[in-house]
Amino acid sequence: MKKTKKEALLEKREKLLETIGILDNVIEGNNEKKLDRVSLEKILFEQSSIGRWVEWLETFILQNLESVPETITNLAAIFEKEFPTLSLNAETTPSTESIFKNARVHSILMLYLDGPLILYVLGKNGPAIIELHGTLERKSIEKLVNLLILPDKTEIGSRIFDRFTLKSTAPLLVDSGVLDKNDAKFITRLSKLRNGIAHRNAKGISNLLLSGKKILDPDIDEVLKEVDFVSLLLRSIIILEKITEWDETID
Repeated sequence: MKKTKKEALLEKREKLLETIGILDNVIEGNNEKKLDRVSLEKILFEQSSIGRWVEWLETFILQNLESVPETITNLAAIFEKEFPTLSLNAETTPSTESIFKNARVHSILMLYLDGPLILYVLGKNGPAIIELHGTLERKSIEKLVNLLILPDKTEIGSRIFDRFTLKSTAPLLVDSGVLDKNDAKFITRLSKLRNGIAHRNAKGISNLLLSGKKILDPDIDEVLKEVDFVSLLLRSIIILEKITEWDETID
């Protein structure tokens, strides 16, 4: 059974305390277990070497890779339901609007959301949410610059808005008619979640997800696994549709 991060850390702590006890006895000359040099070196390697950490990292990656095919299959089913594949037949012909909508969604997924999707598929919900927030933030700032700054002054405009956050751009995009109030509410919640994750703020994350239940830093990753990242992604796609243009160039 796969161990949680907290369980792995607690196990490592117990083994480390045991090792310290053994080494203390050896130093004091009370070597009850008659440990030779080879045995002592093995203990040190298992508890304190970079090699042991590399083994842990490899195990973590391989364990998460096992679930990748199933996760991708589930994602594909959700996307197919939300954005059905268009087809020609004798009875129906896709409308121009539906063709453009699907094309825009597919472009948004490939051009802007590949990073968050890859992190999610690998089981890293926290970093996936941070990356998703960052993408929305960058595109929102670009939209403000295009709306409010003269075409020949965009470089200056980019510097002006560079200090803005996603949360601070949302009201301006609502006032401009690009987004609506529900979009702004979603952005506020996503921003709070992102800030809690980025700063490893266990209390803030718990307030958002667990009604304030006390959690420790090692618990954060496990709590974030319960976040419905796909619903955040789908709502973000809708917002990105609104703030990006069809003929927008990629930087």
